[in-house]
Amino acid sequence: MNDRMKKAEYLFDELGLIDDAIVAQAAEYNKHSSVGVSRFRKTVIAAAAVMVFAMVFTGTLLIGFLRDRLAPRDEGSDDGVSAVYSESLSDALYKAETSGIAEECTLESVDLFDGTARIIWRREGGEYYAISLAGAEKRARLTRAVEAAYSNSESVSDGGSSDEVSVWISMGDGSVISPYLKKSDGNVGYGELFSYSPEIIPSSELTKLVDDIVADSDG
Repeated sequence: MNDRMKKAEYLFDELGLIDDAIVAQAAEYNKHSSVGVSRFRKTVIAAAAVMVFAMVFTGTLLIGFLRDRLAPRDEGSDDGVSAVYSESLSDALYKAETSGIAEECTLESVDLFDGTARIIWRREGGEYYAISLAGAEKRARLTRAVEAAYSNSESVSDGGSSDEVSVWISMGDGSVISPYLKKSDGNVGYGELFSYSPEIIPSSELTKLVDDIVADSDG
Protein backbone atom coordinates (compact mmCIF):
# COMPACT_ATOMS: atom_id res chain seq x y z
CA MET A 1 0.00 0.00 0.00
CA ASN A 2 1.50 3.28 -1.01
CA ASP A 3 1.68 6.42 1.18
CA ARG A 4 -1.29 8.12 -0.48
CA MET A 5 -3.62 5.25 0.26
CA LYS A 6 -2.39 5.05 3.81
CA LYS A 7 -3.18 8.75 4.37
CA ALA A 8 -6.68 8.34 2.94
CA GLU A 9 -7.35 5.32 5.12
CA TYR A 10 -6.14 7.27 8.16
CA LEU A 11 -8.49 10.20 7.42
CA PHE A 12 -11.49 7.93 7.03
CA ASP A 13 -10.63 6.26 10.31
CA GLU A 14 -10.41 9.61 12.05
CA LEU A 15 -13.73 10.75 10.61
CA GLY A 16 -15.33 7.63 11.93
CA LEU A 17 -14.29 8.63 15.42
CA ILE A 18 -16.32 11.93 15.31
CA ASP A 19 -19.33 11.63 17.54
CA ASP A 20 -22.73 12.05 15.80
CA ALA A 21 -23.79 14.46 18.55
CA ILE A 22 -20.98 16.82 17.59
CA VAL A 23 -22.11 16.75 13.98
CA ALA A 24 -25.72 17.48 15.01
CA GLN A 25 -24.60 20.33 17.24
CA ALA A 26 -22.61 21.91 14.41
CA ALA A 27 -25.60 21.66 12.09
CA GLU A 28 -27.87 23.27 14.71
CA TYR A 29 -25.36 26.09 15.23
CA ASN A 30 -25.19 26.69 11.53
CA LYS A 31 -29.01 26.83 11.38
CA HIS A 32 -29.23 29.42 14.16
CA SER A 33 -26.32 31.33 12.66
CA SER A 34 -28.17 31.61 9.35
CA VAL A 35 -31.31 32.80 11.15
CA GLY A 36 -29.26 35.43 12.99
CA VAL A 37 -27.73 36.71 9.77
CA SER A 38 -31.19 36.89 8.18
CA ARG A 39 -32.58 38.86 11.12
CA PHE A 40 -29.61 41.18 11.04
CA ARG A 41 -30.15 41.85 7.35
CA LYS A 42 -33.81 42.61 7.92
CA THR A 43 -32.94 44.99 10.76
CA VAL A 44 -30.41 46.84 8.59
CA ILE A 45 -32.89 47.15 5.72
CA ALA A 46 -35.62 48.45 8.04
CA ALA A 47 -33.27 51.00 9.62
CA ALA A 48 -32.14 52.18 6.19
CA ALA A 49 -35.76 52.60 5.09
CA VAL A 50 -36.54 54.68 8.18
CA MET A 51 -33.50 56.89 7.54
CA VAL A 52 -34.46 57.43 3.89
CA PHE A 53 -38.02 58.35 4.89
CA ALA A 54 -36.76 60.77 7.53
CA MET A 55 -34.39 62.41 5.04
CA VAL A 56 -37.12 62.79 2.42
CA PHE A 57 -39.59 64.18 4.98
CA THR A 58 -37.03 66.64 6.36
CA GLY A 59 -36.02 67.70 2.86
CA THR A 60 -39.64 68.35 1.91
CA LEU A 61 -40.18 70.54 4.97
CA LEU A 62 -36.94 72.44 4.31
CA ILE A 63 -37.82 73.08 0.67
CA GLY A 64 -41.26 74.34 1.65
CA PHE A 65 -39.79 76.64 4.31
CA LEU A 66 -37.21 78.12 1.94
CA ARG A 67 -39.79 78.57 -0.80
CA ASP A 68 -42.05 80.53 1.56
CA ARG A 69 -39.19 82.65 2.89
CA LEU A 70 -37.55 83.42 -0.44
CA ALA A 71 -40.64 83.84 -2.58
CA PRO A 72 -41.41 87.43 -3.64
CA ARG A 73 -44.24 89.20 -1.89
CA ASP A 74 -47.63 88.44 -3.31
CA GLU A 75 -49.32 91.73 -4.09
CA GLY A 76 -52.67 89.97 -4.13
CA SER A 77 -52.21 88.53 -0.67
CA ASP A 78 -54.74 89.14 2.09
CA ASP A 79 -52.22 88.53 4.89
CA GLY A 80 -52.30 92.19 5.90
CA VAL A 81 -51.71 95.61 4.51
CA SER A 82 -48.05 95.65 5.59
CA ALA A 83 -47.27 92.54 3.48
CA VAL A 84 -48.27 94.22 0.21
CA TYR A 85 -46.24 96.85 -1.59
CA SER A 86 -48.16 100.02 -2.42
CA GLU A 87 -48.74 101.09 -5.98
CA SER A 88 -47.53 104.63 -5.35
CA LEU A 89 -45.72 106.74 -2.78
CA SER A 90 -49.00 108.44 -1.92
CA ASP A 91 -50.58 105.08 -1.06
CA ALA A 92 -47.60 104.12 1.12
CA LEU A 93 -47.76 107.43 2.98
CA TYR A 94 -51.48 106.97 3.52
CA LYS A 95 -50.78 103.60 5.16
CA ALA A 96 -48.22 105.32 7.36
CA GLU A 97 -50.86 107.85 8.41
CA THR A 98 -53.55 105.29 9.20
CA SER A 99 -51.17 102.90 10.97
CA GLY A 100 -50.21 105.60 13.46
CA ILE A 101 -46.45 105.54 12.84
CA ALA A 102 -46.47 108.95 11.14
CA GLU A 103 -46.14 111.92 13.47
CA GLU A 104 -48.68 114.66 12.89
CA CYS A 105 -46.98 118.02 12.96
CA THR A 106 -47.20 121.66 11.92
CA LEU A 107 -45.05 123.60 9.53
CA GLU A 108 -43.43 125.46 12.42
CA SER A 109 -42.76 122.38 14.55
CA VAL A 110 -40.61 120.53 12.00
CA ASP A 111 -36.93 120.98 12.89
CA LEU A 112 -34.92 120.72 9.68
CA PHE A 113 -31.57 121.22 11.43
CA ASP A 114 -31.59 118.55 14.16
CA GLY A 115 -29.61 115.94 12.21
CA THR A 116 -32.61 113.62 11.84
CA ALA A 117 -33.57 112.39 8.38
CA ARG A 118 -37.30 112.71 7.71
CA ILE A 119 -39.92 112.13 5.08
CA ILE A 120 -42.47 114.94 5.41
CA TRP A 121 -45.75 115.24 3.51
CA ARG A 122 -49.05 117.02 3.36
CA ARG A 123 -52.19 116.27 1.43
CA GLU A 124 -54.00 119.14 -0.19
CA GLY A 125 -55.80 121.09 2.52
CA GLY A 126 -54.74 118.59 5.19
CA GLU A 127 -52.29 118.27 8.07
CA TYR A 128 -48.54 117.76 7.88
CA TYR A 129 -47.06 114.35 8.73
CA ALA A 130 -43.50 113.19 9.22
CA ILE A 131 -41.61 109.90 9.56
CA SER A 132 -38.22 110.03 11.25
CA LEU A 133 -35.62 107.62 9.87
CA ALA A 134 -33.33 106.71 12.75
CA GLY A 135 -30.23 104.63 12.10
CA ALA A 136 -27.60 104.55 9.36
CA GLU A 137 -29.28 101.76 7.41
CA LYS A 138 -32.53 103.67 6.90
CA ARG A 139 -30.68 106.88 6.08
CA ALA A 140 -28.67 105.01 3.47
CA ARG A 141 -31.84 103.52 1.97
CA LEU A 142 -33.40 106.97 1.87
CA THR A 143 -30.38 108.37 0.03
CA ARG A 144 -30.49 105.53 -2.51
CA ALA A 145 -34.23 106.05 -3.00
CA VAL A 146 -33.72 109.76 -3.69
CA GLU A 147 -30.96 109.03 -6.20
CA ALA A 148 -33.25 106.52 -7.90
CA ALA A 149 -35.96 109.16 -8.10
CA TYR A 150 -33.53 111.58 -9.76
CA SER A 151 -32.69 109.01 -12.42
CA ASN A 152 -36.36 108.30 -13.07
CA SER A 153 -37.12 109.14 -16.70
CA GLU A 154 -40.88 109.00 -16.24
CA SER A 155 -42.15 112.56 -16.12
CA VAL A 156 -45.42 113.70 -14.69
CA SER A 157 -47.67 114.50 -17.64
CA ASP A 158 -48.79 118.14 -18.08
CA GLY A 159 -46.86 119.17 -14.99
CA GLY A 160 -49.57 117.79 -12.72
CA SER A 161 -49.74 114.95 -10.23
CA SER A 162 -52.58 112.57 -9.51
CA ASP A 163 -51.18 111.84 -6.04
CA GLU A 164 -52.48 115.11 -4.57
CA VAL A 165 -49.77 115.03 -1.93
CA SER A 166 -46.70 117.21 -1.45
CA VAL A 167 -43.62 115.39 -0.18
CA TRP A 168 -40.32 116.69 1.12
CA ILE A 169 -37.19 114.95 2.34
CA SER A 170 -34.89 116.46 4.93
CA MET A 171 -31.56 114.92 5.95
CA GLY A 172 -31.39 117.09 9.07
CA ASP A 173 -28.84 119.61 7.79
CA GLY A 174 -31.39 122.22 6.71
CA SER A 175 -31.51 121.19 3.05
CA VAL A 176 -34.88 120.11 1.66
CA ILE A 177 -35.65 118.29 -1.59
CA SER A 178 -38.67 116.57 -3.09
CA PRO A 179 -38.78 113.13 -4.77
CA TYR A 180 -41.24 114.68 -7.25
CA LEU A 181 -38.60 117.06 -8.64
CA LYS A 182 -35.70 116.55 -11.01
CA LYS A 183 -32.18 116.93 -9.66
CA SER A 184 -31.07 120.54 -9.99
CA ASP A 185 -29.79 123.35 -7.81
CA GLY A 186 -33.06 125.20 -8.23
CA ASN A 187 -35.03 122.28 -6.81
CA VAL A 188 -33.27 122.31 -3.44
CA GLY A 189 -34.62 124.40 -0.60
CA TYR A 190 -32.97 125.35 2.65
CA GLY A 191 -34.57 125.77 6.05
CA GLU A 192 -38.15 125.58 4.83
CA LEU A 193 -40.73 123.38 3.10
CA PHE A 194 -41.25 125.03 -0.26
CA SER A 195 -44.09 124.88 -2.75
CA TYR A 196 -43.46 123.15 -6.08
CA SER A 197 -45.09 121.65 -9.14
CA PRO A 198 -44.34 117.91 -9.63
CA GLU A 199 -41.95 117.06 -12.50
CA ILE A 200 -41.33 113.33 -12.12
CA ILE A 201 -42.89 110.26 -10.52
CA PRO A 202 -41.08 109.12 -7.33
CA SER A 203 -39.08 105.90 -7.51
CA SER A 204 -40.50 102.59 -6.31
CA GLU A 205 -37.53 102.34 -3.88
CA LEU A 206 -38.96 105.18 -1.80
CA THR A 207 -42.41 103.57 -1.82
CA LYS A 208 -40.92 100.26 -0.65
CA LEU A 209 -38.95 102.02 2.07
CA VAL A 210 -42.12 103.53 3.53
CA ASP A 211 -43.94 100.19 3.23
CA ASP A 212 -41.12 98.43 5.06
CA ILE A 213 -41.21 101.00 7.86
CA VAL A 214 -44.93 100.38 8.25
CA ALA A 215 -44.39 96.60 8.19
CA ASP A 216 -41.66 96.84 10.87
CA SER A 217 -43.96 98.82 13.13
CA ASP A 218 -46.69 96.18 12.71
CA GLY A 219 -44.27 93.40 13.65
